[in-house]
Amino acid sequence: MEGLRKMVKSFKAPCIEQSGVSPDLIVEAHIGGNFVDDPQFKCYLMCLFKKFKTIKDGKLSTSTMKSQIQSLVEENTASRIIQLLEACDHLTVHEDLCEASFAYCKCYYEIDSSFYIFP
Repeated sequence: MEGLRKMVKSFKAPCIEQSGVSPDLIVEAHIGGNFVDDPQFKCYLMCLFKKFKTIKDGKLSTSTMKSQIQSLVEENTASRIIQLLEACDHLTVHEDLCEASFAYCKCYYEIDSSFYIFP
C-alpha cells in the first residue's frame, strides 16, 4: 500500500495546478473525510483518475482500477480494495466526470477510509 500511496502522491502537484483546488480541501477529505462540494476539488479528483489512466469511454473504469490494483498490491490487500471499488461502482457514470470522481471517492472513503489512497 505504501508504494501505491507514493505513486499517487506524485500526481498531487500537477492535479492541484490543473484544477486550482485549495490544498486545504484535499487535507480535509483525506484526514477528516470532509468532502467539500467544491468544483475545483471535484476536478482535482478527476485529474487523479486521469493520471491513473482509469477513465475509459467517458466514465471511471473500475475494471481498469481492479487490474492496476491486482498488479500493484499484495493479494490480500488487493481483494479488500477490489471490494471497495465494486461497492461504489454504481457511481462511475455521470455526464460530468468531476462529479463522478467526487461521488466515487466519497463513497470509497466512507466505506473504508483506511484504504483511501488519494493524497
